[in-house]
Amino acid sequence: MSASNPLSQNFLLLWRLSKVSRLGNRSPEQGLTIMECLVAILLIGLTVAMVTPPLLIATATRVQNRRAEQAIQLAQDEIDRINTLVQQGNHESQRLPAVVNAANLKTVGPPTGLANQLKTTRRDGAACPPGSPFNGASRYTNQQIPVNQAIPIDVDGDCRPEFFMQIFRTRGTLLQAELDEPPNEQRPARFEVGIRVYSYPLAQPNLGALNPQPEPAPLLISDRQSRKQSENPMVVVYKQMIWGEQADVVCESVSKSIDTCPQ
Repeated sequence: MSASNPLSQNFLLLWRLSKVSRLGNRSPEQGLTIMECLVAILLIGLTVAMVTPPLLIATATRVQNRRAEQAIQLAQDEIDRINTLVQQGNHESQRLPAVVNAANLKTVGPPTGLANQLKTTRRDGAACPPGSPFNGASRYTNQQIPVNQAIPIDVDGDCRPEFFMQIFRTRGTLLQAELDEPPNEQRPARFEVGIRVYSYPLAQPNLGALNPQPEPAPLLISDRQSRKQSENPMVVVYKQMIWGEQADVVCESVSKSIDTCPQ
């Protein structure tokens, strides 16, 4: 222990004094001296001081890891939902995310507001109690949301969102048979989906001023990384969807051009 540390010097001094106090003649029944009590109190204080910071860091890390896992799962659940629609051939345009006119989904801007809907685990739907910011909001059931809006997500059913999610897609490629269908019923043969999941407590106050080129923020607990999560999503996923059971789609995947495929 370094002698330059005032706390260490005080501890050594008290310890030496307590040893000196025991040199005198004492009855075996005599209790602890005041000096020995002070030394014991100092030892307890040192132990608490050394143990508390690691415990706090471990707890904060566990909470942050839990939030990160939830954000990743939310994005994956949405990908799985859309992919299931595609593979079943039930992916009419009206059942898919809103379309963006961008060849590269990474260039799509962040949300600037929240939809008046709530994705929640409450058994009574989105019937939030009076006084809740989402009292009166409708329950989100995979409706199409404008690209510049995000969906608040309540994962524990208390009407206090932990996340909000932005979902969008490219227009994609349409097979010849689908071109004859009404626009809302057309099923793209291939398209790309973009999903961004933000921390509601950190990023919601910055809606309208989020990073215009969103990249996933590091999932750490430092103040610097918390500031990044206030401007960037926790999770970003871009996924290509292919209606793989269609012969035309298979042909296009091989030939790289649907024009060369039999109609």
